[in-house]
Amino acid sequence: MSCEERAEEILEYAANALDAGEREAVARHLDTGCPRCAGALAEAESVLAHLALSVAPLDPSPAVRARLLARLEGTLHAAPSEMPGATRRDPATPRAARRRARSRAGIAAAIAAGLVVVVSYFGIAHPLAREVERLRSEREALLNRETALESDVAERDQRIATLESEAARNTETVRMLRSPEVEVIPLRGSAPQPGASGRLFFDHAAGRWYFHASQLRPAGPGKTYELWFINSAQQKIPAATFDVDANGEATLLIDVPGSTGILALAAVTDEPAGGVKQPTGEIQLLGQPTTPRS
Repeated sequence: MSCEERAEEILEYAANALDAGEREAVARHLDTGCPRCAGALAEAESVLAHLALSVAPLDPSPAVRARLLARLEGTLHAAPSEMPGATRRDPATPRAARRRARSRAGIAAAIAAGLVVVVSYFGIAHPLAREVERLRSEREALLNRETALESDVAERDQRIATLESEAARNTETVRMLRSPEVEVIPLRGSAPQPGASGRLFFDHAAGRWYFHASQLRPAGPGKTYELWFINSAQQKIPAATFDVDANGEATLLIDVPGSTGILALAAVTDEPAGGVKQPTGEIQLLGQPTTPRS
């Protein structure tokens, strides 16, 4: 028998639909290492293996699933003569006709096995896959929520730190204003801003200045305000740079440099952004101690 003639037997062999003698004959031929028949067997086994997965997965209704299982059970328990495509053995039936009948029976059995796989997939694997997908979605949502919570906590921590810093500064300011060692120096607006004003509170005991300005216009693009201390030797000592808020106000709490000496004047000028080491702009506020100290 040629390999072309064995093609149908190879398919029946893969479907386990041959008689014992015919199966043994095909097995002996395959043992010879025939590449053509070995390839045909591999192809037939692949087709039968993927038969149950050749349709798009859908969720059957409970009624459809029940009918499939009932039909499968009836097929598996039917008498051999009642199987789809089965034929009675008749010595007068030509060998080729019997082979075709066996082939149909083997394919029917493969289809029945495929139904088992399909029902098993829809009943077990598909629901599990959907549950895994649901859990993955919930996990992703929890991770996103955790990230949002971490960001919110960091923002609140930053806000708490800012408020604590402001509270400490306000407490220090109140303490300074109550101290009997505080000297108050008023600053008045000069020609560029005659309506502006300021006050400098000099705490001699703590060696700190508290400065408050009001009714100042914004310094303008590329500009800032700078506070200066001028001692009795006419040295101009930069104290701090600042900008005003929407109400034209600003508040500073400054440590007194040890080399300041005796304060003679306090002034505010407009300077390039970042400040300078010596004043170059116009004087906006100017004041002097009412009772100079030695």
